[in-house]
Amino acid sequence: MPSITGILGTFKMFAFVPISFSLAYIVRGFGRFKNETYNNFLISLTSVRQFRGTVGPAEASSTGIDGYDFQFSSYPITFQTPLSEGRAKLRKKYNANRAKLLSVDGNCIDSVFIDRRGSPDANAKGNKLVICCEGNAAYYEVGLPEIPLMAGFSVLGWNHPGFAESTGLPFPDQEFHAIDVVIRYAVTRLGFEFSNIIILAWSIGGYTASCAAMSYPDIGGVILDATFDELFPLAKQRISPIFESFTRGMVDEYYNLNIAQQIKHYSGPLLVVRRELDEMMSINSDVATNRANYLLVQILQSRYPNLVSAEALRELWNWLKCVSESYRNQLIADAGVNSSQCKAKIVNYMSVHGSDYPWLIGDGMTEREKIQLILFLATQYMLNHRSTHCQPLPVDYLFYIPDKKGNLRE
Repeated sequence: MPSITGILGTFKMFAFVPISFSLAYIVRGFGRFKNETYNNFLISLTSVRQFRGTVGPAEASSTGIDGYDFQFSSYPITFQTPLSEGRAKLRKKYNANRAKLLSVDGNCIDSVFIDRRGSPDANAKGNKLVICCEGNAAYYEVGLPEIPLMAGFSVLGWNHPGFAESTGLPFPDQEFHAIDVVIRYAVTRLGFEFSNIIILAWSIGGYTASCAAMSYPDIGGVILDATFDELFPLAKQRISPIFESFTRGMVDEYYNLNIAQQIKHYSGPLLVVRRELDEMMSINSDVATNRANYLLVQILQSRYPNLVSAEALRELWNWLKCVSESYRNQLIADAGVNSSQCKAKIVNYMSVHGSDYPWLIGDGMTEREKIQLILFLATQYMLNHRSTHCQPLPVDYLFYIPDKKGNLRE
């Protein structure tokens, strides 16, 4: 059993440490109080903290704070992401309204709405709502909304779960619930008809766009820009072969973003925008390996199964592999594609059989006729933009939204 003397000795030892630290802080504080340089530093630090927002070189110089070296945790912020500035710009320029949307899984989705209905500079386009589905590490404050706004559309932007001030995590199930509440908000609170809603998606935002299109098939149109058919092929090319089976399991279990499979359930107007120099969706920016190619092929196979014969598919891939618009146009010319005749065949089929997919068009056609029609349809479903993955999409691309009848563009 410990003696009283031993207990008191142990107590003194443990008491000595905090007392010593306390005395050291007191001595340091007194020394700083008497130190003119430290007092000048405190004055500079107090002055710089009065600035709103970030502190640039001019502010740092004017307050004298740039002349001191001090603890990093107390250092003023010199730069931050311009999300608040982006929101302020949307409010000032477009009278944007911010809303907090509660999804069924309890996440709060940060959104912004710009209403162009009745705007004199919007014309009929203002009656259509473009819902923007951002890509990875992208936000509505500095992302897609500016493109449809410049074109005159009404716009609804939102941030993915876990992005900026939206709560949650960007897992597939939470993404599904997030876009669901955005669509419901657009229809029930903002008053837009499904037929007047267009989904504009960039990159991985194509997944939430396909979720919306699958769940709400009456949506007026979907534009898939710089996106993919499924995630695994993209993941595979960035890992060692020894981890392939592990990656396949992880993608299937947790990140099964199969856009092509989901978009097949949508029968409305579709437009795929392929970036010809896309370094993210292809291998070494080779247009032949772009995953948008596979997405288009699966869409056409699903909607026009009797057209996509082996020979027609081979010619379609030849068209997709062309490295420039001039080569694509030459291939179409060599195949004898006549746009007016192709449109007439599509309109005639719809007048007899309706517009619901899949179509059985192709029965009784020669292989050459199938090739001509599938190549024509490829030009209606896909637009090529000669750019890398992150360059903004030109505004005029939003004027190419296909018509509900046969996915034909003007």
